Amino acid sequence: MHAAVVCDDDDECTTDTCDPATGCVYTPIACNDNNECTVDRCDPSVGCVYTPIECNDSDACTVDMCDPDTGCVHAPVNCDDNDACTTDTCDPATGCVHADVDCDDGDACTSDSCDPATGCVHTWICGEPEIEVTKTADRETFNSVGDVITYTITVTNTGNVVLENVRVSDPLTGLDETIPSLAVGDSQTFTTTYAVTEEDLERDGPIENTVSVSATGLDTVVNDDDMVGVGMEPECCEGFNLFSPANLFLGALALIGLIILSLFLTGQEEVVFPGKG
Repeated sequence: MHAAVVCDDDDECTTDTCDPATGCVYTPIACNDNNECTVDRCDPSVGCVYTPIECNDSDACTVDMCDPDTGCVHAPVNCDDNDACTTDTCDPATGCVHADVDCDDGDACTSDSCDPATGCVHTWICGEPEIEVTKTADRETFNSVGDVITYTITVTNTGNVVLENVRVSDPLTGLDETIPSLAVGDSQTFTTTYAVTEEDLERDGPIENTVSVSATGLDTVVNDDDMVGVGMEPECCEGFNLFSPANLFLGALALIGLIILSLFLTGQEEVVFPGKG
């Protein structure tokens, strides 16, 4: 009887077989898992061991990870905090650093601040806000209901700072407009109309129309207004005074002239020509 040879070498790192020609064969096993993120080895007691590799580069400015195909990957940390008021950098020892932006422009006439959405803001604080409004009408008189008066209104920034929230109001015509911002020296013109009413005729006086304007500059409110009057057209003989000294004098001269003319004509009729019977 032939007893079978036991080829088990109690080594988990070999594949144990028996070759009839040579006897026991111990073939090392392949522990390669084709993963760049592991260190592959074999432990005779347990067999293949796949130990994850350490990708930590001790740099706080990278995100460390492992790609099975390529191995360790060290991606830069994104330090952008979406705040326009900080300068974003990274310190390898501590990580992201967000330093405040210096918005000081060295100009005593600006108030320097920072808006997280847009960055540095330099607000002008020196100067004198001023505003002027002028108003004109396209006619000087009116005489009937329905006559249309067209007004032209011009608003001008006459100061040396930008004006904000410029409000233009004309109660008579209903005009109520707001100019968000008006630069130094700039003007804006509005046209508005008014139709003459029966009440205007009965009042027997001019239509007085006032426009007002207000605005803010350097936290100071400035105002101005302007008035224009359109009078009622006089009737044919309105204002004529028959008994004024001048008219009495002219009347007397006219009467004397008529008397002289009458006497002259009367004398002509009494003349008798020779040879006439």
